[in-house]
Amino acid sequence: MAFDGFVISNIISELNKQIIGGRIYKIYQPEADEITLVIKKERLTTRLHLSASASLPLVYLSKEGKANTTQAPNSCMLLCKPLSSGRLISMTQPDFARITETTIEHL
Repeated sequence: MAFDGFVISNIISELNKQIIGGRIYKIYQPEADEITLVIKKERLTTRLHLSASASLPLVYLSKEGKANTTQAPNSCMLLCKPLSSGRLISMTQPDFARITETTIEHL
Protein backbone atom coordinates (compact mmCIF):
# COMPACT_ATOMS: atom_id res chain seq x y z
CA MET A 1 0.00 0.00 0.00
CA ALA A 2 1.30 3.44 -0.88
CA PHE A 3 2.03 5.90 1.91
CA ASP A 4 -0.04 8.78 0.55
CA GLY A 5 -1.54 11.77 2.36
CA PHE A 6 -4.77 9.99 3.28
CA VAL A 7 -3.00 6.98 4.82
CA ILE A 8 -0.72 9.22 6.84
CA SER A 9 -3.73 11.26 7.98
CA ASN A 10 -5.34 8.12 9.42
CA ILE A 11 -2.08 7.03 11.04
CA ILE A 12 -1.70 10.45 12.71
CA SER A 13 -5.29 10.25 13.95
CA GLU A 14 -4.64 6.87 15.59
CA LEU A 15 -1.31 8.00 17.07
CA ASN A 16 -2.97 11.08 18.57
CA LYS A 17 -5.51 8.85 20.34
CA GLN A 18 -2.91 6.50 21.77
CA ILE A 19 0.31 8.35 22.60
CA ILE A 20 -0.36 12.09 22.92
CA GLY A 21 0.31 13.16 26.49
CA GLY A 22 2.78 10.35 27.04
CA ARG A 23 6.41 10.82 28.09
CA ILE A 24 9.42 9.66 26.12
CA TYR A 25 11.21 7.19 28.35
CA LYS A 26 14.00 5.91 26.08
CA ILE A 27 15.27 6.37 22.54
CA TYR A 28 16.86 3.57 20.50
CA GLN A 29 18.33 3.35 17.03
CA PRO A 30 18.17 -0.34 16.05
CA GLU A 31 18.95 0.37 12.36
CA ALA A 32 20.83 3.15 10.59
CA ASP A 33 17.59 4.69 9.29
CA GLU A 34 15.21 3.82 12.13
CA ILE A 35 14.43 5.38 15.52
CA THR A 36 12.36 3.79 18.29
CA LEU A 37 10.81 5.94 21.02
CA VAL A 38 9.66 4.17 24.19
CA ILE A 39 6.62 6.11 25.42
CA LYS A 40 4.93 5.73 28.78
CA LYS A 41 1.36 6.91 29.21
CA GLU A 42 -1.00 5.98 32.04
CA ARG A 43 1.12 3.02 33.20
CA LEU A 44 1.29 1.59 29.68
CA THR A 45 4.51 1.31 27.71
CA THR A 46 4.35 1.62 23.93
CA ARG A 47 7.10 1.78 21.32
CA LEU A 48 6.80 4.20 18.41
CA HIS A 49 8.90 2.98 15.50
CA LEU A 50 9.90 5.58 12.89
CA SER A 51 11.70 4.35 9.79
CA ALA A 52 13.08 6.59 7.03
CA SER A 53 14.09 3.71 4.80
CA ALA A 54 13.95 4.61 1.10
CA SER A 55 12.42 1.26 0.19
CA LEU A 56 10.04 0.84 3.14
CA PRO A 57 9.17 3.95 5.21
CA LEU A 58 7.17 3.05 8.31
CA VAL A 59 5.47 4.60 11.31
CA TYR A 60 3.89 2.13 13.73
CA LEU A 61 3.30 1.28 17.39
CA SER A 62 4.24 -2.00 19.04
CA LYS A 63 4.52 -3.54 22.49
CA GLU A 64 7.85 -5.28 21.84
CA GLY A 65 11.09 -3.65 20.83
CA LYS A 66 13.72 -4.70 18.33
CA ALA A 67 17.21 -5.83 19.25
CA ASN A 68 19.32 -2.80 20.08
CA THR A 69 22.97 -2.17 19.27
CA THR A 70 25.49 -2.38 22.12
CA GLN A 71 26.68 1.18 21.61
CA ALA A 72 24.34 4.00 20.63
CA PRO A 73 25.22 5.81 17.39
CA ASN A 74 26.04 9.52 17.55
CA SER A 75 22.78 10.50 15.87
CA CYS A 76 20.83 8.69 18.58
CA MET A 77 22.88 10.31 21.34
CA LEU A 78 22.17 13.70 19.76
CA LEU A 79 18.41 13.08 20.14
CA CYS A 80 18.54 11.67 23.66
CA LYS A 81 19.33 14.82 25.62
CA PRO A 82 16.66 17.15 24.19
CA LEU A 83 13.94 14.49 23.85
CA SER A 84 14.32 12.22 26.90
CA SER A 85 11.56 12.80 29.46
CA GLY A 86 9.79 15.06 26.98
CA ARG A 87 6.00 14.99 26.75
CA LEU A 88 4.32 14.47 23.37
CA ILE A 89 2.06 17.47 22.78
CA SER A 90 0.82 16.90 19.23
CA MET A 91 1.36 15.09 15.96
CA THR A 92 0.14 16.81 12.82
CA GLN A 93 0.26 16.48 9.07
CA PRO A 94 0.62 19.82 7.28
CA ASP A 95 -1.59 20.18 4.19
CA PHE A 96 -1.98 16.41 3.60
CA ALA A 97 1.71 16.16 2.71
CA ARG A 98 3.60 12.91 3.22
CA ILE A 99 5.31 14.22 6.35
CA THR A 100 4.45 14.41 10.03
CA GLU A 101 5.29 17.08 12.58
CA THR A 102 5.68 16.15 16.21
CA THR A 103 5.65 18.69 19.04
CA ILE A 104 7.47 17.65 22.22
CA GLU A 105 7.50 19.67 25.43
CA HIS A 106 10.66 19.46 27.51
CA LEU A 107 11.75 21.47 30.53
